[in-house]
Amino acid sequence: MKAELINVVKTYKEKCVLSGASCCFDGGKIYGLVGENGAGKSVILKLLAGLAAPTEGEVLTGGEDAADRKTVSVGGLINEAGFVDYMSGMDNLRYLAALEGGLSKEALENAMHTVGLDPALRKGVGKYSYGMRQRLGIAQAVMKPHDIYLFDEPLNGIDAYSQETIRNVIKALRTEDCVVVITSHNTQDIDYLCDEVYEVKNGKIQPAAVPTPAAGGLLQ
Repeated sequence: MKAELINVVKTYKEKCVLSGASCCFDGGKIYGLVGENGAGKSVILKLLAGLAAPTEGEVLTGGEDAADRKTVSVGGLINEAGFVDYMSGMDNLRYLAALEGGLSKEALENAMHTVGLDPALRKGVGKYSYGMRQRLGIAQAVMKPHDIYLFDEPLNGIDAYSQETIRNVIKALRTEDCVVVITSHNTQDIDYLCDEVYEVKNGKIQPAAVPTPAAGGLLQ
């Protein structure tokens, strides 16, 4: 599996976010995207997910146009997850799974257990804390196998007790057949999870020299 940006230009109204950006993400690795707020990290994830189209250039997933893919499956969490607030976490996952043909109760329960949530909890997601919603968002991303996984600040808002669980969930996705791309401002997450790191800066994507947690703390 491979995902590629080839000479991608992306503009919103008069603002150019990406200007001739190119990068290749291969299966079997976890990639990190770092850079300043507004640099275009989330835009890259949206392009790979097919949620946005390039103004110029190509975005390919498994050799297919990302916005018109036929065989490649993409899962992930980009920006804040959207759920039906009055429904429980389990019911939300069941509803989302039904949109793609359905999953067994066991598969949905396993997804929730994996991220440290109780599938028997009946309160509506609208009453979840931000961190619980974030974990549910990750559960929906991994409740079925995908070819590509995209996570935008996956540990944002998650308490320290649960962060190691989520890191391990993401790390377990690294297989030869899967591409995994995450964004994070936290060098500890990048250092622990990522095999290769790219910096998004001035509309380009380039290999990043990531400071160690002891030397750099948080990436800005």
